[in-house]
Amino acid sequence: MHKDLNIRYLGTAAAEGIPALFCNCDLCRKARSIGGKDIRTRSQCLLNDDLLIDFPPDTYHHLLVNNIIPEKIKNIIVTHSHQDHFYPEDLCLYSPWFTADIKTQMNVYGNKDVFDRFSKTVEREYAKQDMSKYISFKIIKCFDKFTIGSYTITALRANHKIGEECLIYDIEYGGHRILYANDTGIALDGEIWDYFNGVHYNVVSMDCTGVRKEVKKYHMGLPDNVKFINKLMSIGAVDQTTKKVITHFSHFGGLSHNEIETEAAPHDFITAYDGMSLTI
Repeated sequence: MHKDLNIRYLGTAAAEGIPALFCNCDLCRKARSIGGKDIRTRSQCLLNDDLLIDFPPDTYHHLLVNNIIPEKIKNIIVTHSHQDHFYPEDLCLYSPWFTADIKTQMNVYGNKDVFDRFSKTVEREYAKQDMSKYISFKIIKCFDKFTIGSYTITALRANHKIGEECLIYDIEYGGHRILYANDTGIALDGEIWDYFNGVHYNVVSMDCTGVRKEVKKYHMGLPDNVKFINKLMSIGAVDQTTKKVITHFSHFGGLSHNEIETEAAPHDFITAYDGMSLTI
């Protein structure tokens, strides 16, 4: 039996945000002037009000402006250790010294580098406290398959940070399947492409840091997105019914939201914006 799956794009920018914190480029000036969908915070998604993907420094803002009830969220999956995707200083506020009436643990799933970053933050700020009572960290690696409630999740190796096994995620829920592919280039290992052979995605969510520029490695732009989708389509993982979303935009791409939509429309891509909700 199929169950609806809601994907809420809480933040849709790369590390600097749009407008970038200290930047005065043409796009950042335009974004400050017109606001709306051109204001982009650091990348994060929420599935069905209870599963967070990534934990950037804008998480507090995201919960406030989207009227999200924090107590419903007990699980976070993290793609990698870059600060715009994992900000442990705020995660540590999930403790009785800052939060009243904690009844359950927060479960965080991420690679060893994410765990190390969390551990160093705890050691620096809360060395005398046992944070493991409140935050349960589960180290995962490529091809680990795990269950969180009604979600079945498989971690897959991204093409991103050298020296770290960054992850993208295959997420199954209620008869639906999502490929969440932020912070990766298209140069994935052969075994990852082998994995895609034989699965079918209802949604593919893609990094588009370069916007109209081809990036090839570590991130994607629209030319990479087209190649990525075409390759997935050639092996049957994507078809005409698949919703194809682009997100994680950099101000260096130089295009406003409307301009990105215009560029993306011929490819049947959905251009994400902060607060966008997609239900399948």
